Amino acid sequence: MASILEAHQIHTIISCLMLMEESIATSEAAAIAAAEMSRCTRRFIASNWGPPTKEEYRSRSPWFPFQLDIRDQLRTTSLEWTEIVTGYFLDYWGMPHLKTNMTPDMPVLDIVDGVAGIPGTGNELISFAYTYDVARVITELLMMPKWDEATYIVADKLSWNEFIALAERACGRKFDVAYDYVSKLAKGDITELPNHRQVYHEFPKQELRQMYSSLGLSMAMGTFDLDLGRSIHLQLPHIRMMTVRDMLQDIWASRHTSAS
Repeated sequence: MASILEAHQIHTIISCLMLMEESIATSEAAAIAAAEMSRCTRRFIASNWGPPTKEEYRSRSPWFPFQLDIRDQLRTTSLEWTEIVTGYFLDYWGMPHLKTNMTPDMPVLDIVDGVAGIPGTGNELISFAYTYDVARVITELLMMPKWDEATYIVADKLSWNEFIALAERACGRKFDVAYDYVSKLAKGDITELPNHRQVYHEFPKQELRQMYSSLGLSMAMGTFDLDLGRSIHLQLPHIRMMTVRDMLQDIWASRHTSAS
């Protein structure tokens, strides 16, 4: 792998692996080792794309231990590296009308069918960012002369109860809302959304429930309550980030108005 990096003169690696299991984490570890060996590779963006990698989060989700190991490995290298700390991708709640490359399954809220399974009390704060906005900021980050270990890219922050209220207003209807309290999530159980059933042939039901119950627990424990003031896009005034209200107004309210 190091020889391939050198053959193509790769200066920076951006890892977008889902570190859900050990074999995938091993692949990222190998990429880091190859980058360290390569004479031309000097920078590495570790796969995170979510809440910051913190030791106190180790038990909150199955992927945090892998991320912690990757971070520790990077600290032993001469590479300059960072992880992207970002809000939950806003794309999911603009589907199928918002431009995106994300898969159609989503946690918490199915706007098309008007069904929600809110983790915790619904008052915990959740951060959000649209993937295309994140990509634009990453393009700028590649040009920056110095990186921190964590690069925050966060567009908006509000509770799920606030999100639901805005979505109902935009769509002009009430949603069927249930609450998945911590005791339920801890058992690996969640409220099944209609869009989940559409992907079971590709994403087996038990695996999806395990992933979303872990995410729900993290949300209920405040893991997605990120510091908006640390977002690097604030240093880039020419980049305007999409907020939850923007998305709901542009994607859903406009369609409700047209239908009316």
